[in-house]
Parts: sequence; C-alpha cells; structure tokens
Amino acid sequence: MSAALNYSLAAAAALGAAVALLFKSRNGDIARRAAAGAGVSTLWALVLVGQAVFSTRLGWVMLLFEGLRYSSWMIVIRVLAPANVPEWSRRLCLGVCVTPVLYAIAGWVGGFTSWWQLPLDGVFGILGLALAIAGLVATEQAVRFTPGILPAPLRLCLVGLGGMFAYDLFLFSEAQLLGGFDVETWSLRGLCAAALIVPLTVGVWRMPASEPRTYVSRYVVFYSSAFVAVGIYLSLMAVG
Repeated sequence: MSAALNYSLAAAAALGAAVALLFKSRNGDIARRAAAGAGVSTLWALVLVGQAVFSTRLGWVMLLFEGLRYSSWMIVIRVLAPANVPEWSRRLCLGVCVTPVLYAIAGWVGGFTSWWQLPLDGVFGILGLALAIAGLVATEQAVRFTPGILPAPLRLCLVGLGGMFAYDLFLFSEAQLLGGFDVETWSLRGLCAAALIVPLTVGVWRMPASEPRTYVSRYVVFYSSAFVAVGIYLSLMAVG
C-alpha cells in the first residue's frame, strides 16, 4: 500500500475520532482534549498525504505538525495521568514536544527572510526520536502512578497512545541507525496511526464524565523503566 493511501486512512480515522469525541466533549475535559488531538492528527496526516502525492519537500511543515501532534497528545496524557506524577516530568515531556514546533517556525522564518539558515535533514530524525521517547515516558508515568488496577477505558487510551509512540520510536531509531527513512516503514506509519486511534477513541468515549483523575499527592523519586527500555532497545539496534 502506498504512503498516500495509508496516510489518507490515518486522516479519515483521525477525523472520524474527532467528530465522535466532539459529541462526547460535554461530558468532560478529557474528551475535549482528545477531540482536539484527533483534529491536529487529521491535519498532520493530510500534510503527509500531500507530501506523498505531490512528492514535494515539506520539511518545515512536516516538522511543525510532528511537534503539534505530539504536543496535543501530551496534553491528553496530562489529564489522563494522576496528579501525583511529578510536575517537572510533565513539563519536561511537554517541553520536548514543543521544541520541534518552535524550531520549525524559526527555520521557516529564517529561510523565508534569508536572515539565517537552520539545519533540517539530520535534525528532523533526532527531534522525532526525542518526541517518541518523551511520549513513551509520559505514557509509562501515567501507568506507574495510577493506583490500583488500571480502569479499562484508561487502559485503552494508553494502549492507543503508547502504540503510536512505540512505532515512532522504531521508525526514527531505524532512520538514525541506517542514515535515512525506510520507505515501507514510513508508509506503514499511517496505517498504524489509523489503527491505534480506534482504541484511544473507544477508551475516551467509555470514560465516565466523573472519572476521577486526582489523587492524594505524595513525594516520589522520579524513575522510569521507559528510559531503561528505550536505552536497551537502541543499544541492541546499534549492535545489530
């Protein structure tokens, strides 16, 4: 399947999720934020459809929407996670997601005005890898600090988001190690995004309006098995 078709499916699935969640948005802040995230993902997928159809280099625009997509989903994770997740870790993950947005804007302005020239080719893959790691860490923290057994709707949400981030980790780490993106892997990313937004949407839809997301705060020393797992994964890929 071509990249254009796969990302068209991703755009259609994200648009359907956004419309469905808008009907649920009156029931809580989570549905509203998830609808906004699905809307941003729709635009992200359409940008990649345009890039595939017209074979046009949309470097700064692609980087901009990569950052916007991750930022919107990070805001969703922020309300899904309990209040006892360390605030500095929340801000750090969100800051990583906002960085590509600011860098893309600065790069585009510099290129448009000829005032400065920022590198893009190598930076795109590095920032994409950083986004994937930040997303996985935020997802892992939401799981770790939720007391007791994860409710089924929350589990579906985190499976959808974590799956997207995990695929991006594979995609961008492979690109870093091989010196470029594999065409098939890049194309399948759209199909993966289309499939994984389904459990996310179902989880948000099933989440009660009164779903409690606040718990008694306590001091917690930050540690993350996500960092360890990512480090082992990258090491094994490098050795391979």
